[in-house]
Amino acid sequence: MRKIAIILFSLSSILCSCHREHWGHADQQIVVDGWIDSGATPVVMVTSTVNPSSEFRTIEELRSHILKWAKVTLTSPDTTVVLVGSINKNYFPPYIFTTSYIKGVPGQRYDLKVEYGGETVTASTTVPQSEALIGLEAQPVKGYDDCYTIVAKMGPKPSERRFYRFFTKVEGEDDYFHATFPGAFDSSNLKENAEITLTKGYSIDGRHLNSHFKKGDTVYIKFCTMDEPAWRFWSDLDRICSLGKAVLFPTYENPSSNIAGGLGYWAGYGTTYYSINL
Repeated sequence: MRKIAIILFSLSSILCSCHREHWGHADQQIVVDGWIDSGATPVVMVTSTVNPSSEFRTIEELRSHILKWAKVTLTSPDTTVVLVGSINKNYFPPYIFTTSYIKGVPGQRYDLKVEYGGETVTASTTVPQSEALIGLEAQPVKGYDDCYTIVAKMGPKPSERRFYRFFTKVEGEDDYFHATFPGAFDSSNLKENAEITLTKGYSIDGRHLNSHFKKGDTVYIKFCTMDEPAWRFWSDLDRICSLGKAVLFPTYENPSSNIAGGLGYWAGYGTTYYSINL
């Protein structure tokens, strides 16, 4: 029997459950949900996997999987810093590790090390150069009054293979950027001057029960370039969500990960920000 654990972290706690006949105990693993944007400080959330169960779990039980006492170390080309953990309700889970001493610089590599309970996991990423969109357009949804998707208009196809991710945040509704669904793209699979439809995607906190944006919304778009390992994670997650068609769904795999010894992802993003009023 293959043993699978539920990953509990912000973009996704959608990741993994399984049919009851496949349930079994799996050793807990460290899960990293972390990134560093160009021009911004790092954000790292550290949790542990939760074994699938038919029994009710209280919020307190789930909170115990937030690893507040982990030691998180980040190395840039210039320095090594132990990140400071603190409560931050702009994220979910509302506890992050960060530092003001390191910011993302395009072309630079960032090495992450997380230590907890005698276990150590590591990952590396590079922040790529950011790119610009040609424009954004609100697209009404047929059959749904006052509902919209957003069309992102890409520029000319790059000569070298590039990887992209979109996030959105609705003013007055969201505290942080949510990954769109689908939202991971490989430039080699896109047409020249491609147009990409953005929806809200999945949200663990239950706010995104409707994937459409509403008339009157002010939507902020975070357009990211990323390296191939980060794209593989997001692409796998998109595929798993697409197969499941629900926030909690049967699956027998976790997304690919660049976390050596653990699960999740550590990504460097070349970021460009936009906004649109619907």
